[in-house]
Amino acid sequence: MATSLIDKLETLTDKRRKEGRRHKISTIVIIAILAMIAQNYSLRSFAEFAKRHKKRLIEVLKIEKDRIPSFTPIRSVLMSIDFNELANIIKEWIIENNLIGDQEWISIDGKCIKSTVTDANDSKQNFISIVTAFMHQCGISILSSKYASKKTDEISVVESMIELLGLEDKIITLDALHGKKNS
Repeated sequence: MATSLIDKLETLTDKRRKEGRRHKISTIVIIAILAMIAQNYSLRSFAEFAKRHKKRLIEVLKIEKDRIPSFTPIRSVLMSIDFNELANIIKEWIIENNLIGDQEWISIDGKCIKSTVTDANDSKQNFISIVTAFMHQCGISILSSKYASKKTDEISVVESMIELLGLEDKIITLDALHGKKNS
C-alpha cells in the first residue's frame, strides 16, 4: 500500500520541546520541499513561500488554527533535523512507492568534498566523498551516500546503491570507473 511522504515524515525525530511545538515537523519539512521545488533555496524564502501560499497550504496540509510556520520555527526545525535520518525516510518512501519508473534514467556519480583530504602528499591519503543517484525525468536526487576513501571505494558504494534501490533492470549512467567485468 502506498504511503504518503507526509506520513513518512511524521516519523522524523523532533528535537523541539513539547511546549514549543505549534506545527508538526512533517508540515515544516513539506513546506521546505515545496519551496525548493519552486526554486526557493534560503530559509527566509521558505517562510515567504509559506506566506504567499498560506490558504492552499492550510487546506492541503490540514494545518490547525490556520497558522503557517514563520521563519523562526522553519529555521529551528530544519537546523535540528538529522540529514541521514531524513535521507533514509525519503529513500524508504521512494522504494515503498516504487517511484522509479521503467523508463527512468538514473545517473550515479561520486564527488570528493573539498578540504577533506588528509595526508595529501602521502600514498595513504584519505578524503570524504559523496555518491549521489539522480533521476533525470523528475530532476531529483533520490539517494546520497558518503564514504571515506580509506574505508571503502566508490565502486562498492555504487554497487550497494544499485542493489538498495532495485536498479538492476534500469538504465543507469556511470563514470568509466565503474566499467568493469564481474568475475
